[in-house]
Amino acid sequence: MGFFDRFRANKSEKRSYLDFALGLNLSGNKVAVNAETALTFSAVYAAVRLISETISQLPFNYYERTANGRLIKSDHPLHILVNSEPNPIRTKFVFFELMVNSLLLYGNAYIHIERNQRGLPVE
Repeated sequence: MGFFDRFRANKSEKRSYLDFALGLNLSGNKVAVNAETALTFSAVYAAVRLISETISQLPFNYYERTANGRLIKSDHPLHILVNSEPNPIRTKFVFFELMVNSLLLYGNAYIHIERNQRGLPVE
């Protein structure tokens, strides 16, 4: 079997995993690529996991500008909220991991901010 023979394959032949992985569409069928189908490939899954876990480990600080540069405001409500538990269900790591996963796979992430009576964020 020559190199070009595989491009002249019959429509009744089954496609191999390699053809699907390389994006070869010998049968003429359209293959939908979305977040769920992309994550079935180990390379995509590993890349998304590596990026989201790495960003989730980074410290998120709230800074205030001063004359000498900047100063971390560790007593600010946003700093306390983001670096402890953004909500009662998730830790900081899981929260940012889900957010970065959404950004990488879908292109955006939406976060709802719960505020108290004074307008300060609480979740």
